[in-house]
Amino acid sequence: MPTLYGYPVWIAFLAGLAPLILATEFGFRAGRRLGEAARQRAKFETGSLQASILGLLALLLGFTYSTSMSNYQERRLLVVKDANAIATALLRAQLLPKPLAQQASQALRRVLDLRLEWAADDATQAQSAAKRGAEAQKDLWAIAVRFAEQDRSAVAAQFIVAANAVIDSGAEREAAAANRLPIQMFGLLGLLALVAMAITGYGCGIAGDRAFVATTIVSVLVTAVTIVICDIHEPRQGFITKSQQSLIDLRASLD
Repeated sequence: MPTLYGYPVWIAFLAGLAPLILATEFGFRAGRRLGEAARQRAKFETGSLQASILGLLALLLGFTYSTSMSNYQERRLLVVKDANAIATALLRAQLLPKPLAQQASQALRRVLDLRLEWAADDATQAQSAAKRGAEAQKDLWAIAVRFAEQDRSAVAAQFIVAANAVIDSGAEREAAAANRLPIQMFGLLGLLALVAMAITGYGCGIAGDRAFVATTIVSVLVTAVTIVICDIHEPRQGFITKSQQSLIDLRASLD
C-alpha cells in the first residue's frame, strides 16, 4: 500500500478530511446559536466573506498544484536527460584504448545502477546510493583525466564532455528532488481550508440548514486535491512517482 509521510494514503486522506468536517460542524452550531435578528444581519456579511475565503482557498490550491506539477515534470525530464547522458558516455567510451574503455564502461554501468537505486522509495537507501554514486563518478572522472593525459585528441575531449554531462545530470536530479515547496505553504493551505469550511458551516447555521451532503462533498474535494498535491510534491511517496523507465530500458540494453 503506497504511503504518504509514513502513513497509508487513505489514513492521510481521512486525517485531512476529519478536521474539515469538524470545522464545518463547529461553524454550523455557532451560527445556530445566533438570535433571529442577529442572523438577518449576519447573512449579508457571511455570504461575501465566505465567497472571498473560498476564492482565496481555490487560488492557493491552484498555485500549489501548479508549482508541484512543474517540479514533477522537471524531475521526469531529468530522468530522460540522465539516461541520454549515460548512453552517450557509454558510446564514446568505446573509442578509448582497450584497458580504459573497459574501465570506463564498468564505471558508467555502476553509475547507472546506483542512479536506479537512488530513485528507490526508501530514503535511507537513496542516501546510501547517493554517496556511493559520488564515488563512482569520481572513478569515472579519474579515467577521463588519465585518458586526457595520454591523448589530447578530439576523442579525449568528446569523452570528457560526455563524462562531465553524466556528473552534471546526477547533480541536477538531486537538486530537483530537494526542490520542495516551503512547509509553511501547506500550513497556510490547511489553515485556510479550516477557516473556509468553518465559515461555510456558519452560513449554513444562519440559514438553518446543515446541508451535510453538500458541505461534505466540498470537504472531500478539498482534501482530495490537497492529497494529490502532496503526492506529486513527494518524489518517493504515494501513488504518483516519477518513472525510471528510460534508465531501466538503458540498463536492460546493456545485458
